[in-house]
Amino acid sequence: MAEKILKNMNEDFLVCSICMNQFKTPKMLPCIHSFCEGCLEKYSEKQDDKTKIPCPTCRKVCQLPEKGVEGLQTNFHLNNLAERMNVLEAVTSKGNTAAAVCQSCQSPNIVSFCTDCKFAFCTKCQDHHTIYESLKNHNIIPVTRMNDPEFQEECKTSESPYCILHTSEKLHFYCKTCSKLICYHCAIVVHSKHECTEVQNQFESSRNVLREQLEECKGHLENMIKMANRGETAVKVMEANNTKVTMKIEVHCKYMMKEMEKALLERKAIMIKEIEEKPTNVRERIQKAKEFIESIKDVQTMSQEILEQNNPWGIIAMSNDLDNAISELKRESSSLNSLDGGLNHRVHFTPSRQVPVAYLGSCRIDSSKPAAFGFASFHSSESDSD
Repeated sequence: MAEKILKNMNEDFLVCSICMNQFKTPKMLPCIHSFCEGCLEKYSEKQDDKTKIPCPTCRKVCQLPEKGVEGLQTNFHLNNLAERMNVLEAVTSKGNTAAAVCQSCQSPNIVSFCTDCKFAFCTKCQDHHTIYESLKNHNIIPVTRMNDPEFQEECKTSESPYCILHTSEKLHFYCKTCSKLICYHCAIVVHSKHECTEVQNQFESSRNVLREQLEECKGHLENMIKMANRGETAVKVMEANNTKVTMKIEVHCKYMMKEMEKALLERKAIMIKEIEEKPTNVRERIQKAKEFIESIKDVQTMSQEILEQNNPWGIIAMSNDLDNAISELKRESSSLNSLDGGLNHRVHFTPSRQVPVAYLGSCRIDSSKPAAFGFASFHSSESDSD
């Protein structure tokens, strides 16, 4: 049953990449990568600057809030997925509900599950559970509905997380001033002078913003992929041109080697090194573009997963961070567009018939104005290589 919930996820989706175990209170860094709160606490203690932390996945340096790791946004999306999977695994054993036992009295044949307590009950314990006033509002569901797709869809919009300050209160409000989910007590005490609204009122707005950002993100991803592809083509053209020019340098060097063999060979090595440095620089630029592509894909994957889960609290809680991450990526995209320049370079070798080493020849880098976006195209002609 748990496999059905996770059928569209990677097998490592709910695994912290630090401890390699299932997430426990996943905290999300500004770069959108998530890790266990405890893992990040230990990781942060090892850093020289306690106010910053490099992401273990992408190495981007992230500024920690005043409360440190504890103040980071909880990834409600991953947290809810992990809890739901644990619920299903606790209630069922290889899909057989009869094999599970009541988590209160250990009797077999469970009949219901409390989504608030995360406990499975037999008929007797279920009746006892509803006696207490503080438990009457708990959501108790029959186990027969656990595998019902309609029920799973209801869970996405009904499992409100609890406030970390008022642990018995659910996060039914959203503070627009602080951009965070809050409970009723927080709303009337801490955020009384702030602009607050109910979760359902904010849900549609946050979802629409996230959808718009996701759509814009797709365009940036497509453009960066095209730029990287053009860069790969540019490197191949430059390397082919360099090979051809290098061969000409070899031929001319042999002609002059009788007079100044040692000096000419030294000069040749210097010239070949000069023309080989250009593709190396371009590869470094391509690497930056590829890293940017991976960052966009991470944000895109996380946004898509959140939208597919359709969890109001997950979308609201993380829309602001995702919006900041996407905005940061857009700023990086603007700077990465400068990678276009300096790619339409061709090396030309001018031979010399004079004996002094300085006149072995020279390499001229021919650079034309880059295209508006992406790598400028290369034009190869026999006359340019002469």
